[in-house]
Amino acid sequence: MKFSVALEGDRVFAFYLKALKILEEHEFFSLQLYEHLGFKPAWSTSFLLAPFSKKVRIGVVTVPCAFVHPLYTGANALVLNEVTKGRALLGISRGAFYESVSQSPKNRLQALVDTLEILKALFSKSKKGYQGKVYSLPKGRALRFRYSGRPVIYGGSSGPRTISLLCSFEIVDGIVVDNLWNPSYVSVVLDAMKKGSPKGAKELVARPFCVVVEEESERKRARKLAIRTLAKYLPKLVDGSPMLSFAGITQEAFNIDEVLENFCAFGNASEIVEQTFKMFKSGVTHVCYGLPLGVNSIRALKILAQKVKPHFTE
Repeated sequence: MKFSVALEGDRVFAFYLKALKILEEHEFFSLQLYEHLGFKPAWSTSFLLAPFSKKVRIGVVTVPCAFVHPLYTGANALVLNEVTKGRALLGISRGAFYESVSQSPKNRLQALVDTLEILKALFSKSKKGYQGKVYSLPKGRALRFRYSGRPVIYGGSSGPRTISLLCSFEIVDGIVVDNLWNPSYVSVVLDAMKKGSPKGAKELVARPFCVVVEEESERKRARKLAIRTLAKYLPKLVDGSPMLSFAGITQEAFNIDEVLENFCAFGNASEIVEQTFKMFKSGVTHVCYGLPLGVNSIRALKILAQKVKPHFTE
């Protein structure tokens, strides 16, 4: 059982430092930073945080591979792995928030495939090159610096076909499903993972939104925060996903209680413990609590660290 936290690039740097300190003290697995277009660049924040990390992995996730050449992504990931002493993490997906640059890239799935093929070549120091449909890598030495090891790599998707495709790459260490908080859908994901990687041995990471209710008097306020967050992110991250139809949710009949239950870790510490237990029991191996964490994010993170995580052991 692993625990991590994912944050958006919309905070001052001091906030990330405070969050990292809590994660270090309570032995979380990783701090994941979203690389969403229009927000603070996650690479910059990760490099600034690296000297303050002693145990926690630091990583950039949801890298929009349809816009970023994998040579650039791979180089950044390898340098981050160096400065964190082998504790870097990289999350690759088709990306979101493309409207920030008034574009909707075509061939996003092919860009994902080409990115993984080129990362595989870079991390193995292959000089054979790669000829893709979106990205290519010439033969010879691509990176002009020394490096060893590689970051942990997660592939992100909620669709069974893409999940199977991601699992077919040996370089992918695990699958991350954003907003996964429905134990019943886990079996769909596990089946897809098995099709792509019959031998198994890949992590399944659930990365739901999270809003901790600190005091019962704040429940209504916390619920409003959760609803605002869902309204902002769900169309970007889940629109068209089979997770919606699986839960019986449609855009036309949008029941907010059903949405909260299926996509957000919401409630007091006891409630989130119960929800988390169900996710682990269903087959998830790693829970990454996502933004906004709570009305007061730091206090909410302390509750997760002190009152939720201790209920679970490796």
